[in-house]
Amino acid sequence: QGLFVVFIITLYWIVLTPGEVPAVEKGSGYVGRASLYVCLPVLLGILVATGSYRAYEDVMHEESASRAFGNFLHSHPKYANAILIGEPDFELESVHYYVDNPIYIVRERRFGTTVRFVRSAQQQLSLGELLRVAQDVQTREKRDVLIALGHLKELDPTERVSTVTSVRNVFRGTFSWSAEELRAFNASTQPLQRFADNVIGDERYAIYRLVARQPE
Repeated sequence: QGLFVVFIITLYWIVLTPGEVPAVEKGSGYVGRASLYVCLPVLLGILVATGSYRAYEDVMHEESASRAFGNFLHSHPKYANAILIGEPDFELESVHYYVDNPIYIVRERRFGTTVRFVRSAQQQLSLGELLRVAQDVQTREKRDVLIALGHLKELDPTERVSTVTSVRNVFRGTFSWSAEELRAFNASTQPLQRFADNVIGDERYAIYRLVARQPE
């Protein structure tokens, strides 16, 4: 949008260059002057108003919880090597700019810092499967695992009754849960921190520490 506005202004600049004003029809001249003296100032006024609002939001609020999460990890050295798992997984991509913790992408069954929006990625994922994968990763890597759960409006594992049992993301498919899976998740995790206050972007989540699986 910004490039388009610059393009329009550049066209006016070219047309109004002294000595290079092209001959125009009388009617089109009226239209051109109306657009120049009315429409363009209105457009610029709208851009100033919306831009000021966005600048205010950027100063007063956070667009992402990633920096706060990074500060939390830095302030807790025991989690310096913890493996991070997110759902939605792409909400943890920016955390990589603040900490060096490895990130495990459950839908792709691999470690990485960016998700790949490919057909081979798992499209349907449940809370129970997410928990099992996290436990397997913890057992295999012998590290702490921290799970960042988004979907804060729809999912709160501490609630006894949930009227919503699944959410769908256009890019990463479906995430679902049942009452039994919620109970298992609560029994296997410890709530650590919630990063949602003063965050106006999509990267908002609650952090849970995976409790070590008991020997079978």
